[in-house]
Amino acid sequence: MPDTFLPSINPSVGSGAQVQPRILTSKFGDGYSQRVPDGLNFMDKELTLTWDALDLVQFSEILSFLESHAGYLSFYYTFPGENDANKGLFIAPKWSYQPREGGTTYSLSTSLERVYDIA
Repeated sequence: MPDTFLPSINPSVGSGAQVQPRILTSKFGDGYSQRVPDGLNFMDKELTLTWDALDLVQFSEILSFLESHAGYLSFYYTFPGENDANKGLFIAPKWSYQPREGGTTYSLSTSLERVYDIA
């Protein structure tokens, strides 16, 4: 069973979600068209999570989790403010980080992509 991503600190304000349903469209004469969802799991969701001021322990915790999943192993995550009914299975294909304020705090950002693996 996949892990659950539960960082000890919520992402910073400005983190967000982008949802783009995959829709198949057929266009006919006179401007008429029909639209249907592209499969059962057609709601593509991407989250951008950013932490602006992590101490070394928080930074190491999040970075270790991301590195252990290596960009392709899925995990459960619930975006802050949403309930468990919105918990989804995600991968983190990329992340970036940098030291801040003389190396005492860190900034870290990652993109999460919704996947529909068999758990």
